[in-house]
Amino acid sequence: MCNFVILTSNKLKEILVSKQKEKINYPSNRNLFFYCTLVLSFFTSLVFYLATLAPSITFEDSGELITAAYNNGIAHEPGYPLFTILGNLFCYLPFGNVAFRLNLMSAVFSSLASVLVCLCTILLIEISFNKIQKTNTLNSKTFQLLRYSAGFSAAMFCALSYENWEQSIITEVYSLHSFFVSLFILLIIIWSKQLVYENKRRYIYLLSLITGLSMTNHTTSIFFIPIVLMFLVLIDFRFILNIKTILYSLTFVLIGLLPLLYLPIASSADPILDWGDPENLTNFLRVIGRSQYLSPNQNSEKFLSALNFYFTELLVGQWFPVVLLLLIPAFIVLYKSNRKFLIFFFNLSVFLYPCHCLFNNQS
Repeated sequence: MCNFVILTSNKLKEILVSKQKEKINYPSNRNLFFYCTLVLSFFTSLVFYLATLAPSITFEDSGELITAAYNNGIAHEPGYPLFTILGNLFCYLPFGNVAFRLNLMSAVFSSLASVLVCLCTILLIEISFNKIQKTNTLNSKTFQLLRYSAGFSAAMFCALSYENWEQSIITEVYSLHSFFVSLFILLIIIWSKQLVYENKRRYIYLLSLITGLSMTNHTTSIFFIPIVLMFLVLIDFRFILNIKTILYSLTFVLIGLLPLLYLPIASSADPILDWGDPENLTNFLRVIGRSQYLSPNQNSEKFLSALNFYFTELLVGQWFPVVLLLLIPAFIVLYKSNRKFLIFFFNLSVFLYPCHCLFNNQS
């Protein structure tokens, strides 16, 4: 009996080790070409952005955000503390004028977002095609080439979409937001691949931290939370029912929100730009709550209007409309291989981005 228990224990250890190895080796077949694809995605995007980068201050909120970052000030509600802190670091670059350095920051974060989109695509292809067993008809090198080429193409489609390009060559908060959205999707994909419960929980905590941190750059990141919850219900509802996981997740969200403390600290120094004067609790809550944008007109009709704008104008305006036909085979593959991911991306499309449009229309 004792021998049986020992053998069983050893077998369990072997299973756990093998699962850990699978996690560590994900994505599979990582080689020089894999890393070159990621590096190429970054530098190709960056070269395009640098070639068209605004040399100085532009329209939109450029001048205000540059002033806030350079003088440790407070931009308009909700204050954008994380962007301001990172922007201040970029102000120390030893070349170009201050506006150029902040414009460069947008280009860098958008280029990083392109890398994450590339990696997300590679992982999704691996998951999807392995499940529908199409890779058996392809040789390993051919499949790798197709996978990495698709990842690079997706990165370029993202990097060179009109709105993304436009926001990546000026000082604006949206390239940093794009970086967080891409990172959010990547973490969701990696989380779904985990086989060990503890690893799944760690990625939930990381998602919680990233969500909180992202909210200190752009408040629309709050919509990450319902999207994560819906996906958790689809994949593994145990996380919703685990009190310990919920409490730890909330703790990590709060840790991610710590850059908000920049607002009262910076405001107390009376900077040149001190929008909302958030050095007391009342003003602080007004600033982070975007009180100046709240109005009785925020209703379902306005949301449907933003939804219509997103699908009829914003989305089709990014590329030639014929490019959107590429979505059809992608949806077919996801439908056959992983319908849970199809639902996830559907929720992301019809919930997160239209709400993003709605918030931006208010500002």
